[in-house]
Amino acid sequence: RGIMSWATGVMVDAFFRASDAADLGSGVFVGNAPSLRILSKLGFRETGRREVFSASHGKARPHIDLRLTRASWEARA
Repeated sequence: RGIMSWATGVMVDAFFRASDAADLGSGVFVGNAPSLRILSKLGFRETGRREVFSASHGKARPHIDLRLTRASWEARA
């Protein structure tokens, strides 16, 4: 339905409009394809991978770090 893409886009827009930050970081755990797809559609690009503690699993899990630059955000708008 696109509800999460829309909601995430609204939050990203609000962040960049309210700040002068050059970029915005986010990330997903490996295997979370729907969230990765949403962030990718918004222009986030992978910047690395690492192990991050997952409270729901009680242990560290592989994580994909993502970043959206202000320039990419402005080009999308």
